Amino acid sequence: MSASFQDSMYYVTIGEIIRNYRQQANLSITQLAHMTRISKGVISKIENADTRRPELKTLKPIVEQLHIPYTEIIEAYLLVEPRLEILEELLEDALRLGNLQLVRKIALSYLKSPQEETDSLLRKLYEQTQQVKDNVLKQALYDLMAQYARDHGLLQHLAQLFLQLYLMAQQKEADFESAYYLGKNVLFYASLLPAEQQIQLYQNMSMHAYLLCRYDESIVYSQQLLQMTQRKHAHTLYAYSTLFYSSYALEDFQRAKEAFICYSQISRTSSSEQFRLMRALLEYRVGNKATAIRQLKKCLTLASRKTIQLVVNQLIEIYLDYDHVLNIASLLEDQSFWSIQPETYLEKRSCGHFYRLLGQYYQRLGEYKQAEQSYLHSLICYGDYHPQGKQECLNRLFYLYQHR
Repeated sequence: MSASFQDSMYYVTIGEIIRNYRQQANLSITQLAHMTRISKGVISKIENADTRRPELKTLKPIVEQLHIPYTEIIEAYLLVEPRLEILEELLEDALRLGNLQLVRKIALSYLKSPQEETDSLLRKLYEQTQQVKDNVLKQALYDLMAQYARDHGLLQHLAQLFLQLYLMAQQKEADFESAYYLGKNVLFYASLLPAEQQIQLYQNMSMHAYLLCRYDESIVYSQQLLQMTQRKHAHTLYAYSTLFYSSYALEDFQRAKEAFICYSQISRTSSSEQFRLMRALLEYRVGNKATAIRQLKKCLTLASRKTIQLVVNQLIEIYLDYDHVLNIASLLEDQSFWSIQPETYLEKRSCGHFYRLLGQYYQRLGEYKQAEQSYLHSLICYGDYHPQGKQECLNRLFYLYQHR
């Protein structure tokens, strides 16, 4: 099909749309020109397909005055292959309209453009997609680009797109466990990612595995993260911290101690919250109960929003182990942590743990109704983030129903 024939079909289509809507509105070209401040000649040429390339900035006032669905104009542009800058503008408009089908159609036309190499087009569209706020539209674009990159054998682009899809899936509570398997698939392409994105992947996977109680896997990812961080301060601290807590959860206290020693060697201060908390936990596990309680109480007075729930949970655990119920009652009088609304995965997990411990406390006191409410609240907090904790909570709840 010749370019001239394509142009004719293209502009007749747009011209017909405008003419039809103008006539439905019982407006003359003169009246429309007055309303839009666009000359009669320009409007006439568009309607008669005499203007070869009407600009979007020219069409938009006409579309607005005639109440033409903008999607119709965009569809008309896509009948032939417009310039890349036009497609970019159309994509921005479609994103603003929130029209998923149109977004996909424009993006695909953009990627198929012969005006640039596919590699360059994928890179540009990827950069534009990163600025999109609507997650549904963003995911649709990433999915489209991933399929296109796979079909064209562009594995580096595919690796980056899979990483972004994993990071997005990780934010959805309902998909939290399935997102983990998506992350494991990304690991097959990890070597194709830039160094910083490799670090981001392993950092997320180590915490993701920890939150799903896959502690052995979390340890593996933390160790791999340590190999690639090259002693970068923040990433290395993060890796040793995750390594510590995963080892601690497995009751591998020797490895937890080694992770703590490494953490303390590179931490700039021994007064950091994580340092104090890890030290207190180790003291407790080696049998220094009094020292652990003293250090945890100090942690509590200095704790930030990020760590206060963890500290409270550890104190309640120790008090339950030694049947110090009066100390728990005293601790619960502190209102500072009751008002915290959990936001991150770790905070939701800590919140679930807190209410599970609270249920044990009330159950020990014989206050079964409050114990039941605490266990139910724990299940809500855990959601899909902590299957092991959720199951333990259910077991305690069933036991409560059977024996109260």
